[in-house]
Amino acid sequence: MKKFFLAALVVYFLDRISKIWILHTFGLPRDIFPLFTLVKVWNPGVAFGVGSALFFKAKGAIIYFTIALLFLVLFTAVKTRSSLEKVFLGIIFGGGLGNLTDRLLYGRVLDFLDFHIKTFHWPAFNVADAAISSGIFFYVLNLLRKEKRCT
Repeated sequence: MKKFFLAALVVYFLDRISKIWILHTFGLPRDIFPLFTLVKVWNPGVAFGVGSALFFKAKGAIIYFTIALLFLVLFTAVKTRSSLEKVFLGIIFGGGLGNLTDRLLYGRVLDFLDFHIKTFHWPAFNVADAAISSGIFFYVLNLLRKEKRCT
């Protein structure tokens, strides 16, 4: 479980440090390069702002649901024997904990990474979102790879 907790701590601290920096950065939005802008967006919804209006009224439900998912990730990490899977699950856990911290402190999540092409913008996201998405992607990819070897 050392690898799980190390991965979770690294992601959590990167997320918190980046959000604290954004909160104290003036002059946003700031174009970094033509396809990327730093912004400050408060997201009361879930992933990529989905359901913002609906979930704004159900903040408590999102918090309890997030806690339940974090316990599920932790339980899965305890059960797996694979060190690689523990790392991927730790990355997911750290990201989930980062966004949960925002919800507990501010009632919403701070997003600040804005990728765009001209007027098309991908929904703004943060380090925790990137960690959760990539952790899930590589965890599932690893499971599929293991399943393919078994057949």
